[in-house]
Amino acid sequence: MVLGRSCGTGDRMVMPQKIRCYDYDHDDEAVLGIFTTFVMAFIAAGVSIVYQIETYRKPFAGLIQFAFLYIDYLGFYLVNGWIPLKGIWNFTLIFVIIFAVIWFSIYISIWIKVNKMNQIMK
Repeated sequence: MVLGRSCGTGDRMVMPQKIRCYDYDHDDEAVLGIFTTFVMAFIAAGVSIVYQIETYRKPFAGLIQFAFLYIDYLGFYLVNGWIPLKGIWNFTLIFVIIFAVIWFSIYISIWIKVNKMNQIMK
């Protein structure tokens, strides 16, 4: 019986702990993680277009953005095994809190700037 990891020679052998070898068992996991991270970032960047649609009110656009990001992140986190099924409620709570804090801080800062500009224009 031969134990250990492949070290590029094509054969398998017992290796001491200090020597790092390439572990082929994690190739698919790494590729999936890289690909899904790329897709998550693409969706997150693209969903902000809802704020450019002038017929949507800002809270409704924020709700659309929230839904897309939540489904995007939760779906890919589950596919990659980054969170267990039991952790969905914790993820949801943390996501809602962080999204709300970020969204309201940006909304309030823009609202303040717009009001200052309106005061200057009067």
